[in-house]
Amino acid sequence: MYIHMTIFWITLSLIGVIVFILQMISSTWDFLSVIIGPLIGAFAGVVLGVIANELWRRRLARHRKLFFKNLLLTEINRLIKIYEEDKYELLPIDGWSSLLNSGDIALFKDDATKLNETYSEIQWYNSELKILRATVEREYIEIRDSKEVEPKTRRSEILRKFTSERKTDLLEKMLGAKKLLNQMDI
Repeated sequence: MYIHMTIFWITLSLIGVIVFILQMISSTWDFLSVIIGPLIGAFAGVVLGVIANELWRRRLARHRKLFFKNLLLTEINRLIKIYEEDKYELLPIDGWSSLLNSGDIALFKDDATKLNETYSEIQWYNSELKILRATVEREYIEIRDSKEVEPKTRRSEILRKFTSERKTDLLEKMLGAKKLLNQMDI
């Protein structure tokens, strides 16, 4: 839409310049040249201002996209590192939250859907891990009080089962998001 508006204003400016040249040639338009000349100059200035503003807006959008791309890439690298260490920690997604809350997710267009799938999986993982931690702690207390099984053994079995079920799928999605961010054009 902005390109069409820009073309419209440039065309209108060119028509104004042609009219201005015709006015200069014709002697019957002498008194109108005093009025129309400044109007054409003002109009051309407005058009140039609109064009300059559009170019500046696009430059700022490109810089914001580059900033968020680097932020997400750094975050994905950190997520992969934490996830591969098997520490059963919640995966931080502050960069993604920042991108969503700023409204700049629109800068990523089609890639936003793919990134959202990955981060939805990470949020699901975090939710499941919170539930699992609460369950493990509750079972730990019950087992400790009953003295049936060594609590640490039971706890590690539950966590190992959880990790083995989720590990490859989420890791592949995070690696896919990393590849997508690396290939993204700015």
